[in-house]
Amino acid sequence: MSVRFDILAWLLVPLGVTVLALLWFGWRARPKGPADAHDGVADMARFREAMARPLPDKLRPDRSAPADGPGQGAA
Repeated sequence: MSVRFDILAWLLVPLGVTVLALLWFGWRARPKGPADAHDGVADMARFREAMARPLPDKLRPDRSAPADGPGQGAA
């Protein structure tokens, strides 16, 4: 292979990969079809149930600590 074709190959490989990446991202970003109303209602019901459940004790904020943290008091 001559030097010209070696340079051309080094330039075409990144260009080809870039074009393939643009095509793939364009395909993945296309708009989805219409949503199913039943799935949306079921998702909302699951969300409401999760929000109604109390937090576990280890995730609950400590209410005994003062509201003003260090450096947040009145000046």
